Amino acid sequence: MSIIIENIHKSFGEAHVLKGIDFTFKHREMNMILGGSGGGKTVLLKTMVGLLPPDKGRVLYDGQDFWALDVRAQRALRTQIGMLFQGSALFDSMTVEENVAFPMQMLTNAHKGEIADRVSYCLERVNLPGKHKLFPSELSGGMKKRVGIARAIVLQPRYLFCDEPNSGLDPQTAKVIDELLVELTYEHEMTTIIISHDINSVLNIADHILFLYQGKKEWEGSRQQLRETDNIPLKTFLRTSGLIT
Repeated sequence: MSIIIENIHKSFGEAHVLKGIDFTFKHREMNMILGGSGGGKTVLLKTMVGLLPPDKGRVLYDGQDFWALDVRAQRALRTQIGMLFQGSALFDSMTVEENVAFPMQMLTNAHKGEIADRVSYCLERVNLPGKHKLFPSELSGGMKKRVGIARAIVLQPRYLFCDEPNSGLDPQTAKVIDELLVELTYEHEMTTIIISHDINSVLNIADHILFLYQGKKEWEGSRQQLRETDNIPLKTFLRTSGLIT
């Protein structure tokens, strides 16, 4: 259940944002995408989840090129993709249970009882039992992230994408979110892809790292190799992130 991207290009007018990126995101691993602002991380993520078509290249889910599939097949594949958005992106007018149930209501024919059971399971799994009737305004930042995770896994996805899951969180809460994502990745045997600026998170949980620089794949490796790298753009990025001096 790996995801392979091949020669991905994407431009917006004169801005060539992604320049021929190749990478394999590994099954049952914490795959992380690093890079400075404007380096193409979010654009790459959007091409992978079906929000932005690449100008060139392929996004292969277990050998299936997402962008070569017809609309029906794309829709079926999307049910296997979970997405945790930056800032959680919960619907303010919906309760916790309504937010978590939303993907099932939109993408499946499950009946109300099935949806209710699945929502309860997911909320218990992210340590939020009994919070069904609360609204996002009644939740802390960490609780909102956990509701976002519950919504992302409600369809039992094979692939989980997370955009800055620790954004705005204190270090202790960020650690809780990291540990939860690791547990879910192994428990549900998912391919997990995370965009992160949190260097502590990278050093603690990343198995396989892609570093983007000026729209290209500049470096890839493990977190141990990250500590030992001689790559100048990467070392500069790590220095500005406070990891090395």
